[in-house]
Amino acid sequence: MIGRWLKTIGATLPLLLVYWLILWPGLLARDQMTTGQFLTYLMIWVILFIVSLPLLLSGLIRRFWFFPGNGEPVAPELLQSLLLSVNEMHAGPVRARKKRKTIVVSWRCEKGLWCERMEQLGLKRLFELKLRFDPATRTVIVSGRTRSVDLSLCPVKVKQGWLSFPRPFFGIRLGSDWGFAIYRQTRPEDYSFTPGELLNPVVNEILRNGWNIRLSVL
Repeated sequence: MIGRWLKTIGATLPLLLVYWLILWPGLLARDQMTTGQFLTYLMIWVILFIVSLPLLLSGLIRRFWFFPGNGEPVAPELLQSLLLSVNEMHAGPVRARKKRKTIVVSWRCEKGLWCERMEQLGLKRLFELKLRFDPATRTVIVSGRTRSVDLSLCPVKVKQGWLSFPRPFFGIRLGSDWGFAIYRQTRPEDYSFTPGELLNPVVNEILRNGWNIRLSVL
């Protein structure tokens, strides 16, 4: 993991330097500009920064945060079926929903046991995973997102926000101890509903079935 971090940081620093070099001429010429001209220049730079940086960072993450699968990859339909099988763990904390060509894995916050535990922890946002499948390369593109949640009426009613926002998470742990079986073994009181508790079993289950993992921001 350290190598991936170093590569990501090493590629990000020159990228930030490019943004600074774009801004620097305007700062040097500040005295020769009117206030309106300088604000226009600054606004263009800010828009360029906000629009392009997430796309470029996503490209860097997709490049460096790649994990090869183990063994022969299973058929796409079988992999999706395996991921959706988490719903059969009725007492478990995780659910998976198929939405068009993706699968969204999230916490089962609508269930009384789990929403009460989440309310005790004072959670206001919940982490979820969006899984996109590339059958040609046998790769699952994984992006983390957060969604607001209102647990004040739990267990009668749980309100979730309509919009979700990118939430990158890179604390991946690999090994035979991680997989869907951990959802059966972990006691409810041991959950903190952190990104790693959701991401790591999913990632390891995918890798174990031969498919690659590529992280993405978007």
